[in-house]
This record gives sequence, C-alpha cells and structure tokens, in this order.
Amino acid sequence: MDVPEFPIRRVKFAQQISQPREFVGNWLEKRPSEYFVLLAPTAIVSDEQLWVAKRKAFLNQNRSLMRSQTIDGEFIRLIAGTQNMNLAFDRVGIKEGDSDAWIAYIGEEKNPNFGTIFEDLNLEELDIRPAFELGDSQRSGIEEAKDSFAYLGQIHIADLS
Repeated sequence: MDVPEFPIRRVKFAQQISQPREFVGNWLEKRPSEYFVLLAPTAIVSDEQLWVAKRKAFLNQNRSLMRSQTIDGEFIRLIAGTQNMNLAFDRVGIKEGDSDAWIAYIGEEKNPNFGTIFEDLNLEELDIRPAFELGDSQRSGIEEAKDSFAYLGQIHIADLS
C-alpha cells in the first residue's frame, strides 16, 4: 500500500548545535504554530511512522488522553515511545552536536509554508525523505530495529503502563 508523503522537511543548521536549549527556545518563538515540530535527524524513518503518530496524537487529544500539554509535545512523546516528556526530548529532540534535523507539520493545511521557518532560523532545506537508514534506534530508545516497523511499535507502546 502506498502511503502519501508526510509534510516533513530535512534541514541543515548554519552550524552544529552547541546549546540545544537556546536553539529550541528560538525555534519555539519563531515557528508559525504549534503544528510545526522539530525532531532529531535520527528520529524519523518513514512516512507511515509520521502518519500513525499524528493520528494517535489527535485521537488522544479528542479523547482527553494526552499526556503532554500541547499537541506538538504529544506527537514528540509518541514518536519517542514514552510517557516521560524529558525522556521523549532526550530520544527524539535536538542534541548538542546535531547539524541537521527534521521539521514536520502536523496541522491540516494542505501546503504548509516551511519557507518562513527556513529564513527566520537560517536553515538550509535538504532534498532528503525519511528512510530507515537515517534512523538511530539506540538514540530513539529502541533496542534493535531490523526495519521501520520497530519505530511504529515505539508509537504504540508510548501509552502502555
């Protein structure tokens, strides 16, 4: 089954991240809405992973079951496969030394404007789509991933326990 491309862009930073908290604070200030999510370069391996996490995040919101206070936080938590937000940011957030990242759009617009984000944060868009080879299962909290299904499983275990 073909899955539509998720609205996500791979970006390169002007320089490696040396102060992640400062960078993320700037990101939160300048992004157009909470529907734009910044993720580690190793966190995303497939469009399916993104669609499942988005669907689950909004389902949790509609059922008042979100463990995060915001929809973007819920999406991040699900991608990370945990109920603990600090652990979620550790697994799939930006870290010191990262030189690139993913920006995903989880809203309903058909053609979200990524361009203003690129300009405001001095980011270069890369022509890369999610692929299993780009993932780092250890950083994402998965013991061993033989294929992208392990990352889908990560989303589903996020609400257990």
